[in-house]
Amino acid sequence: AVGHDVLMAHDGPGALAAIRGFTPDVAVLDIGLPVMDGYELAARIRERMGSSAPAFLGMTGYGQLPDLARSRAAGFEQHFVKPADPAAVLAAVERLGAAQAASQERAQRS
Repeated sequence: AVGHDVLMAHDGPGALAAIRGFTPDVAVLDIGLPVMDGYELAARIRERMGSSAPAFLGMTGYGQLPDLARSRAAGFEQHFVKPADPAAVLAAVERLGAAQAASQERAQRS
């Protein structure tokens, strides 16, 4: 609705299958996904995509300090607690997407 290409999956294996041929700048992952949690999914996406991996935003029902620390340690740029403010999530997507695109452009010029 706001001009982004969006791909949705309902679990980790589905997300891994869906990103074949799709290189997102930002991935919003539910940390409490069934089958494979968001931490493992982020790690597998990084393995698969290497330097082209997106920035990660975490979405979860858990927001205690240990939860925030774990998501930061796992490489999530930001941790949203459900129900998240859609405007805040979109602002993070915009900010990180622009940063990722600029970084990829610099890498291609080098």
